[in-house]
Amino acid sequence: MTGFGRTCCISENTPYNGIIAGCGGRENVRNGQRGTDFMDRRIRILLADGNEEFCGRLKQVLEKTGKFVVAGAAADGERACALLQTCHPDILALDLMLPKADGITVLKQARELDPPPLALVMTGFMTEYIGMMAAELGVQYFMRKPCACQAVAERMAELASCGQTALQRRTETDVSSLV
Repeated sequence: MTGFGRTCCISENTPYNGIIAGCGGRENVRNGQRGTDFMDRRIRILLADGNEEFCGRLKQVLEKTGKFVVAGAAADGERACALLQTCHPDILALDLMLPKADGITVLKQARELDPPPLALVMTGFMTEYIGMMAAELGVQYFMRKPCACQAVAERMAELASCGQTALQRRTETDVSSLV
């Protein structure tokens, strides 16, 4: 994988319950598994970043590709946690530095979903401890801010293609270069 800054791809086997739930309703997956159907539809994204201008630009770039739909956007961690419950995203893209509830709190909430979303963290603040905690909570990619919206979209496309069948997910982590 190529990286913007340093990115990491991590994953694990995750069973899928056959339902993709969104803010606007539910859509059944034909065969009950995320894998074979995942690339045949638009990938649902939840954005959580305190910079609403950045979120707006990123949403435009993502939706312009035709591969993604932004199912929800939150400017704070509390709203992100609420949206996780109603939007059930395929990918959670967030900053760790959020008002009201930090990104680690949002990641913990995301891990409780069945299946949990894939996670991409964009942050300007990273310590080894925070990086390891985020990795333990299932973060697949890390990007250092500031980052270009196009680069984020490319990383999300890689994330979606690097194994979103429950059996193909990778298991490597290297956050040391981010600190």
